[in-house]
Amino acid sequence: VSVLEEIAQGMRLTAGTYELVSTLKAMGFKLALISGGFKFFADRLKAQLSFDYVYANDLEIKNGRLTGKVKGEIIDREAKGRIVHELAQKEGLSPEEIVAVGDGANDEIMLKNAGLGIAFNAHDLLKKVADGQLTNSNLLGLLYCLGATDNDVQTHTQKAGAAES
Repeated sequence: VSVLEEIAQGMRLTAGTYELVSTLKAMGFKLALISGGFKFFADRLKAQLSFDYVYANDLEIKNGRLTGKVKGEIIDREAKGRIVHELAQKEGLSPEEIVAVGDGANDEIMLKNAGLGIAFNAHDLLKKVADGQLTNSNLLGLLYCLGATDNDVQTHTQKAGAAES
């Protein structure tokens, strides 16, 4: 498990992540992290960024060591698509009210099941099915696609920072 902690310490957020999340939360969005990565890391992001939901592969750990197995469901392309649908039902939303962002081929069904599917620095396959794409290295562009202004971003980011203090 110590190797996972080491990796977690070295992880860096994509530019604009904090501003994106704090502004969307202030605008009333519910946020879900649906990842084919590992729950160990996704849970840290949930705590750091206040995601409402996290779905990721849960590594089995016994006696402080990884077993090489995954507990529960494997979060693959089909699972991601189904989870988006289930979350929409749980939150009382139509698919048109869902925004999904992805970068890999395993995000294809998830983006198709959302009202707005955005490919972020994505593989060519995903770009073909996405409604739009962001090709820079900053997630702030997504906020502007959703109608946020610079003032919104500044205001909500400052409020979120003050709330953490």
